[in-house]
Amino acid sequence: MSLQEKRTLWSRQEQTTRFCKIKILLPLVILGYVISTTINPSLGVSYQQVISMDSLMSTTALVGSSSSSTAHSISNPIHSWLTTTENRPPTVEDEDDEGDEGDEDNNNKVVEEAATEIPLYRESSVKTEAAATISDHTTITTISDDLQCAICFFGLPRSYKELVLPSIIKHVLEPNAKYNCDIFVHFYARNKELKGRLNPGGEMDPKEIYALEGAVQQVMAATNSTTTPSSTSPAIIFSNDTERTFFDLRRKQIDKYLKTKDKTNSKKLYFPWKQKTWKRSSLVNLIRQWHSIETVFGLMEHYMTTVKNKNYTRVAMLRNDAMYLSPIDILKLDNDNGGDKNDQQHNVDDVNNEHFVIAPFANYPVNDRMIYGPYEAIKIWATQRFNLVETRAQNKANRGMVMHSETFMQQSILPAMEDLGYKQHVHPGLCFIRTRPDSKALYNDCRTQGMAKGFEKKSAVISEINNILGRSCEPAVGKKGNSANLLIQC
Repeated sequence: MSLQEKRTLWSRQEQTTRFCKIKILLPLVILGYVISTTINPSLGVSYQQVISMDSLMSTTALVGSSSSSTAHSISNPIHSWLTTTENRPPTVEDEDDEGDEGDEDNNNKVVEEAATEIPLYRESSVKTEAAATISDHTTITTISDDLQCAICFFGLPRSYKELVLPSIIKHVLEPNAKYNCDIFVHFYARNKELKGRLNPGGEMDPKEIYALEGAVQQVMAATNSTTTPSSTSPAIIFSNDTERTFFDLRRKQIDKYLKTKDKTNSKKLYFPWKQKTWKRSSLVNLIRQWHSIETVFGLMEHYMTTVKNKNYTRVAMLRNDAMYLSPIDILKLDNDNGGDKNDQQHNVDDVNNEHFVIAPFANYPVNDRMIYGPYEAIKIWATQRFNLVETRAQNKANRGMVMHSETFMQQSILPAMEDLGYKQHVHPGLCFIRTRPDSKALYNDCRTQGMAKGFEKKSAVISEINNILGRSCEPAVGKKGNSANLLIQC
């Protein structure tokens, strides 16, 4: 079977699966709406205005119409009921990093959820007369000049307005403005994080993430003043889950992954018991990450098939809590050729649209924190984790490490992408660091288990952080061996 036949067959199987899911979910959503509005008619009111029932979202936050040029939102009746204070879950896990190497358990205490005014879904179209084309970009020979791209953000937004958003503007929005990429966001609506390993905890405001909308508008307006405009504006679409809605959707899977035992040795089948630093919360956080990734990709796909009516060519999957210290151009393999114009391995476009790009650090054994590349390759990265982990468990592959995030990525996810003919490319200069609440960040991230080119020295990392923020940040002071020594305070 040829590569093209493999890709076509896989795409058809995915379309059938998606249709079945929608067929099952839609009656449940409508029933939930009828029941909840009977109990409390006000639950159908949205964040800014009332949306018609035609736009009712399922619990996966599927997108509705994008015809309006103003920001919209919708509160799913089921989600609205669950986000009220009296209906919070009795206990939830604190989120550290979703399965990253070295995460440890946190206290099982109640974490306050965000206020009820945060909508499940919000959609807007950038208020600019037109968006930029790629006319000022390197000539593309295989990818059409009508490049269709999407940037998807996932996970918990920490220190968003203070640290994350300024870096997204400089190193994500501006490098990709010429492509007119649509933006999709899934986040967790939580306003507190408890202390954990490499995480001092603190307060968070999840509503800060909506500032991304204004940032996109400003970047596109500036781009339009210097380039030839196109006739369309990028979509900006948000969705979220609370702790309650997440556990309602994933509790059975979590219980299965935590409790199922391998009949051959009586040890846990899914849980990575060989990794001594992994705790119960490490696996729960991993599922949080997988859920957010799958949800935002589904949001993008539904928009693509029901509104855009064009397939995306390139897709990026980026974290909501990362501070990006180097440019991410969705079409490029690398950013810097070191001044050598004859160096064909760097500063070049992926003209055949055949490479998926990952970061050079946090190799445990590979970096699983972000990716960008061809749509079909990224679809496997985003949507096939829950399927491929079952195959991995059934085959008893690497017992004791079945759901270890980075090992699973290296042994199951990336090979599945390569089976479709796509190639892995490690971007040598890609650097981003994870943030924490209260304007803190792990400044050694892109210098651990690998090294991002240009950031070999700690001073280079701190210099770029200060450059992005326009103010000085200093390493936190702690006792020798204390995790505070890995944090920078801004």
